[in-house]
Amino acid sequence: MHPFQFTLALLEQTVKGAPRWFAEERRQSMLETLKAYEMNPTVGREELDNVIIAFGKEIWPYRKALAALHEKYAAPREEKYIRAALGQALVGKFDTYLREGNSITDFKQGKQFETFFTPDEQAEIVAKYLDAHDKVMDEFQSECMGPRLDECNQLVEDFKNELPKIEDAIMRLSLLADESPKWRDEIMDKVRVFEEGWSGEEKDVTRETAEKEIEFYKDAIQGETE
Repeated sequence: MHPFQFTLALLEQTVKGAPRWFAEERRQSMLETLKAYEMNPTVGREELDNVIIAFGKEIWPYRKALAALHEKYAAPREEKYIRAALGQALVGKFDTYLREGNSITDFKQGKQFETFFTPDEQAEIVAKYLDAHDKVMDEFQSECMGPRLDECNQLVEDFKNELPKIEDAIMRLSLLADESPKWRDEIMDKVRVFEEGWSGEEKDVTRETAEKEIEFYKDAIQGETE
């Protein structure tokens, strides 16, 4: 077994998680790189981590474009698929839940969803939601290779333009680590988490989140000298 098998698995997930309209030639090139690393037990962990980040950045605009489509268009489709999959007795209750102003994703917040449905009903709805979500995301990927191609490509360009702004914020955050031994390790931990987010295996970083961290640590470092 490769000494960094888990890291290689993350690299594989990063590449295979690319949406279907990501350039196939580039996807295959990334997979060839993965195969080369799998055959090379001397490759270092840092090099693998850097490749995950680099590949993740290339794929990130496509992942974000797909997420943007989901946010804008998915709810009616998912509701339709959930209703079709639920038992008849639960459909009426589910419709009442939606009419009262709740969303199908409210179960992520918990309280209202848990109050409205029994534990067994909750489990059934969540399972049907996850199935519906996967089905709708698959539909969007197909549409991005057909009728929504222009819209999807525009979203990708928008996120490509956003990417260097996020990179700049992460870099400015990392520079603050040099200003304070007290906060250095904590700041660099935040930077690593943000960089890992490019892969899709961790929470995505946003420019707003990075800027908030910059302001927090600027204030903290300034407070040391006052």
